[in-house]
Formats: sequence, C-alpha cells, structure tokens
Amino acid sequence: MADALMIKIIPHSKQSPKYLLMATDLADQLGFRQDQNILLHVGLKGISMKVLVKTHPFPNRKLSLHPQLIKNLGLEKERDYSLKISDGSIYIGPLIGIMTNKQDDLGHPFGKQNFFISQLIEQAREMGAICFGFYYQDVNLKRARVNGYTYVNNTWKKVSYGLPDVIYPRESKNPVKQIEIRKGLSRAGCKFINPPWLGKWQTYKLMLKNDTLHKYLPETQLVKSFNQVETMLKKYHVVYMKPVTGSQGHRIIRIVKSNRSSPYHYQYQLNNQLVRGTAHRLTELERSLKRIAKGQSFIVQQRINLLKHQGRIADMRIMIQKNGQGQWSISGKAFRIGKVGSITSNISGGGSGCQIYKLLNKHFSSHDTEKIVKEVDYLAFEVASTLDKHHGPIGELGIDIGIDQEGRTWFIEANLKPARRVFSLIGDNQTRLVTIKKPIQYARYLAGFEK
Repeated sequence: MADALMIKIIPHSKQSPKYLLMATDLADQLGFRQDQNILLHVGLKGISMKVLVKTHPFPNRKLSLHPQLIKNLGLEKERDYSLKISDGSIYIGPLIGIMTNKQDDLGHPFGKQNFFISQLIEQAREMGAICFGFYYQDVNLKRARVNGYTYVNNTWKKVSYGLPDVIYPRESKNPVKQIEIRKGLSRAGCKFINPPWLGKWQTYKLMLKNDTLHKYLPETQLVKSFNQVETMLKKYHVVYMKPVTGSQGHRIIRIVKSNRSSPYHYQYQLNNQLVRGTAHRLTELERSLKRIAKGQSFIVQQRINLLKHQGRIADMRIMIQKNGQGQWSISGKAFRIGKVGSITSNISGGGSGCQIYKLLNKHFSSHDTEKIVKEVDYLAFEVASTLDKHHGPIGELGIDIGIDQEGRTWFIEANLKPARRVFSLIGDNQTRLVTIKKPIQYARYLAGFEK
C-alpha cells in the first residue's frame, strides 16, 4: 500500500463519465499509466474507471471526475480528501459512518449527540476522511446504500453513500432489527470500531480470566435468587444491585442491612427522583424492587467505600482509545461527582466533574497520589487489553474506576459508548477534542489509511 496523500476533486464535463483525469506527475507518483483500468472506491464498492493522464497545465494533486459521478459518490468539489492506492485501486476517504438511534427532530437529527457528531464530522474533514451520521433504519443492504446526514457550514445536510469502510456505533439500544442490520453490514465488509454490547456480568467474567485483575474486582454475583442478596448483605452490610444491561446509572439500587435484626433500607433513582424505602422481610424487599427491576437480570455487588467530594460520591472516568497505529492510549481522566444525595456519580443524573489531582491531593499525600494514578493507568490498560482479547476488536472504552477511603483501586465498569461531557465540566476542552480525534484516527487505521 502506498502512503495516503491529500488530493482535491474537481469536475470535468468534456470527457466520458468513465474517465478519471490526473496530471502526469500524480500518475507517475501513483504508478498509473494512460488508459489503465482501475477501481475507484468511496466506501466498500468500487467503480470501474479508466485513467486519462493530462499534461501540464493540468493541476497536480487533483483528480477530475464527471460532475454526475461526483454527486453520486457524495463528494464535494475543491475539498481535501485522503487518498490511498492498494492493488491498483484508488481509495478516497475513508468513508466513516456514525450509527445512531432515530430522532424525530430534523433540525437536530442526532438529538443529544448532535454537537458530538458534528465535531466528529469536522475532525474527519480535517484529516481528509468522509464522515456522516445515520440511523440503522436507513441502511439498505440490498442496494448497498446508506442515507444519512453530514454537517457543512453549520448546517445538517442529507446525504446518501455506499456502505462505509468503517462504522462508529453510537446507538443506545440493540433491538433485533438493529442487530440484523449490523450483522449484514459486517458480512458486507464494514469494520466496526466497537462491538455492539458488553453486559456487566459478561465483563466481570472476562475480568476473572486475567489473574492480575482479581484484586481490583469487588465481589459480584448474578442474581438468580434474592437469597444471594441476603448472603451478600450479611457479609458486607451494604450492597448495590445493578441491571446487567443498564447504563448512565439507571435503575441502580443501594441496599443496607446493618445487622441480622435490622430492616432492609433501599434507595434508587427513578425519573431523576430519589426513591427510598424500607422492607422488614426479604420477600417484601423483592416485591418492593419489582417496580424498578422490570423482570430484567441484575448483578449484586459489594459496596466500595468511595472517596467523596464535599460529601458527594466520586469515581474516576478513564477514556482509553486506540490511536492511528491501533495501539491503546489513555486520552484523559477525570473524577465524576454525583449530585447531593445520589448513590451514583453519573453526569447524566445531575453529577459534575473534578480534576483528578485536585481531589486526590485532598485525601492523600503527593507520593500516594502519584502511586494511585499509576495504578489507575495500569488497571485501565489491563482492562482494555483483556476485553479486547476476549470481546474485541474494541476501539474505545470509558472505564470507571473507584478509589476507596484507604486509597485502594477498584474496577467498577467499562462502557462501549462513553460520553465526553466530564471533560467539558472540568474545563478541559483540549482533552475532549483529543477523545473526538482518536476514533477518526483509529477508523483511518482500520481502513488502511494510516501507516
């Protein structure tokens, strides 16, 4: 494969649509000759073309295509594109699709992810890639086409492309139809930055495969009977129940039972409202929690006595992502601080952020703080590598790590669709930008546009 280079697309109308025009110098650089038959790729599908080499004054570093072909391929005139040559074919892009859930507001086609996706598109443009957002419902596998939106001049614009080289999944649900579409895209040759789903119990079992991670894991069980909850309460007095497939702190339950004769005290958040209750028997506790359990699977986990910031619960979010060489790198980390009275630290539940050294230095010496930070980094890399080995390939993770009152480090959770808002909350917009660039760089790597 030749190194990727930057070119511009310009129109021609005097030649047949089957011709691709380029300057002599560019043809020599790319290894093409007059009337050579090639395939031109924007995305997975290649179009048969014939090379027409033009002598000066034809501009170098430009490819000239018929205007109708430019439109059909979804290309823009006079913008920079990254180009690579492989097996005598020209690849422009790569074409990167961001898959999300359908929204009803056409002015904000991606809802709360609007700003995030617009930034991804802009960063891709700067790297010469083509990026657009789409709903899985708008994939036509038979025609190998995807309808979606791009972001140009501060405006959302409808576009239609062939199947993307790489897909960045940002959908929040996984209904059967969506899973079928994803499988169809994979069979067609699309590469995905992340797998579709990673449950808490599955994650815990995968962590157990790595002996070095055992000391970081709170005791966890898949709840098959509330007798397990009772056993855990006898051992730890405070436990958390968490839905196997939940996210953003939804439906997490805290249960306290101080001693054998005391009642069960529980609390959880429902529709951003804190719900508290008391049960005097285990059967009563189970009945009381049916409202929030909704018949889904839960794990029960020992409580970690986490650090607090101004009396509010705190844990650390580590954003770890693969770079343009396909290697794991930590892009940023910050503490997430739960709102007053909350049993979780989630930003979506009204939480805030704090710089890691600001909080750690309040609780520990500078020496101990540095030791904790190094252990956090080690744990993040080990978790990412373990999940990548058993459930990959994975391109990015938001790993939540707890630090307890004694300075011990604990693994809490790994998220396949991590938010970046905590970095904005602590005023670290530079780190947030890095976390947006990395998926585009990794997509270029997956598509063969990076060395």
